[in-house]
Amino acid sequence: MSRFLKTLKDSPKRFGLSRPIGEEFPSVEELCQTTRLTEFLKTANVFSGHDEVEHREKIVGNLSSLFKQWLQEMCTEMNVPQLVREQVGGKVLSYGSFAMGQNMKDADIDLLCVGPRFIPRESFFSSFVEKLRGQQHVQVKHVLENAFVPVIKLIVDSVEVDMVYVKINGRRVSDSLDLMDSTILQEMDVISVRSLQGYRGTQEIMSLVPNAYTFRLALAAIKQWAKRRNIYSNMLGFLCGVSCGIMLARICQMCPYATAAVTVATFFRVYSSWNWASPVMLRVPEEQNCNLPSWHPSMTRQEQMAIITPSYPQQNSSYNVNPSTLKIMKEEIRRGHAIMEHGLQNGSLWKQLFEPSDFFKEYRNYVVLRVSAPTQAKQEEWSSYLQSRVRHLVEALGRNPNISAICPSSQSFTERDGLSTSLLLGIKIHSSAVNRLDLRSNAMRFIQRVYADAKSSTKGIHIDAKFSDRSRLKELIPAMRHRQ
Repeated sequence: MSRFLKTLKDSPKRFGLSRPIGEEFPSVEELCQTTRLTEFLKTANVFSGHDEVEHREKIVGNLSSLFKQWLQEMCTEMNVPQLVREQVGGKVLSYGSFAMGQNMKDADIDLLCVGPRFIPRESFFSSFVEKLRGQQHVQVKHVLENAFVPVIKLIVDSVEVDMVYVKINGRRVSDSLDLMDSTILQEMDVISVRSLQGYRGTQEIMSLVPNAYTFRLALAAIKQWAKRRNIYSNMLGFLCGVSCGIMLARICQMCPYATAAVTVATFFRVYSSWNWASPVMLRVPEEQNCNLPSWHPSMTRQEQMAIITPSYPQQNSSYNVNPSTLKIMKEEIRRGHAIMEHGLQNGSLWKQLFEPSDFFKEYRNYVVLRVSAPTQAKQEEWSSYLQSRVRHLVEALGRNPNISAICPSSQSFTERDGLSTSLLLGIKIHSSAVNRLDLRSNAMRFIQRVYADAKSSTKGIHIDAKFSDRSRLKELIPAMRHRQ
C-alpha cells in the first residue's frame, strides 16, 4: 500500500487517446482490497521469490555472455579484421513479462539477441544452436527457423527461454544503440523487424502507463484470470500476454490514480460493453517511411478483435481470434464484470473471480485430435505444430449452424511412451442435431491442410480425429486415466 501511495505523486495527468474517465484518489477500502488481491495472488503462488528472480537474472547474464562469445567466434571464422572484431559488441535484451518486472512464477523469459549485419541469421540458427547444445543445464527444445518470428526455444535450469535474432545495419552493436528509434528499421530486413517488435512493444507499453506498480500487479491478476478460465493462448485464438497488457494499459490510462483492485474492476466493466469493431489502442499510430506492413484502421472490418501494438510498425496482437473464441472471451469478461459488480466489500471476491473453469463439465461432446510420431522429438515438434493449427478447425466448425459453441482446450495429453498426444475441442450441439451431426468432412479437410502446410517431413506422422461424448473420453485418451 505504501509503495502505491509513493507513486501517486509521480503519475502524469494525461495518457492515451482520450481524457481519463476517473481521476479520483483511492479510498481506504480500495487500498485494502488491493492488499487482499496481492495476498490472494501470493497464496496462489503466482509470484517468483527473490531467489528465483536472481536465478532468472543469472540465466539472462549467462546467455548474454554466451551470445557475445559466439559473435567473437564467428568473426574469427569469417576472418573479420581485428579492429572490427574488437568492436563488434552484441546485445541480449529481455522483453515481455520478465522485462516488465512481473516476475510471475510460470512465465518464460523472452530474449532479443542483436548482432551486426555480417553475421547471417542462418548461423544463429545453426552454429549458435550447437554452442547452446554444448552447454550444461541447457536443453534445446525447438529451433523454429521458418516461423513468422524465427525463435530458438530452450529450457535452461528448468526455466523456459525463447531467443530471437535481429541484425542491425552496421558492423558493430554499441552499448548506446537505441532500438526504440524507428529510423533503425529503415534498412533492416523484415524478419529482423518482426523479431524486434516484442522488445519495442514492451518498452512502449511501460512508457505509456501512468503507474508501473499498479500496472504490474493488475496485469498479474488479469493473466491469472485468463489462465484459470482457459482463455490464455494466442495460438488457440484467445488472449496472450501482449494483448492482456495492451488492454490493461488502456484501462490504466483511463484511470491513472486507481489502485490495482479498481483497475481490474474497471477492466471488466469497460470491456464487458466494448464494441469490438473498434480497436484497443494506447496511442495514435506512428507513421514512418519504412515501407513496412503495418496495421491500418480499415483492417478492423476483417478482424474479430483488434488490440494494436503501440510501436511501429503497429500490428494486431489478437489477429488469431475467431468468432468462436471471441464469443467465449466475451462471456468470460461479462462473468468477471458480474462478480466485480458486487463491490470491493465482497470478502470472497478474488476467490470467485479466479475460480478455474471446468472444461469437462462445461462441454458434453468433444473432437479428439491425436498425432503420433516415430520418435519423441518428432512427436513434440508435430504436437506443437498441430496445436498451432487447431484454430483453423475451430473457425470451420464454428460456421456449422448446428454447433452453438466450440472451445479448444489449452491442456494436451501425451501418452507415457511420448509418441502420441491428444488435443481436445469442446463442442455444444443444438439438441435437435445431436444424433445427426457429422463433422467428418471438416476434420478430414483440416488434417489434409495440416499435412500440406507442414514445413518438415510427414514420414511416420499420423493424425486422426474422433468424436466423443464425455463418457468415452478416457477410453479414447489413456493419458487421461494416468492423471487421476
